Amino acid sequence: MKILLANKFFHLNGGSETVFFQERDFLLEQGHEVVDFSMVDERNLPSPTADFFVPNTSYNSGGGIARKLQQAISFVHSSVAVRKIEELIVQEKPQVTSLHK
Repeated sequence: MKILLANKFFHLNGGSETVFFQERDFLLEQGHEVVDFSMVDERNLPSPTADFFVPNTSYNSGGGIARKLQQAISFVHSSVAVRKIEELIVQEKPQVTSLHK
């Protein structure tokens, strides 16, 4: 089975990423094909689908009201993320998706 796994981080960043990578390893060990989707980061582990990862976004950065409004909108809806995951789904045709954090 081909499974799309999506998580904000594709490197060990805390407990949720530990669980994410444990699930990913388990699925691979069971013979499933895993399709990764995440955010670009220099600490990421290698992935064959890294070209589909979305640009790194920090919601903790400062800035004025306009910047904070832009961050709030992209937190709720990212057109870049929608486009990239649509392209990934069209190319890879996963049968199941598991979304984390």
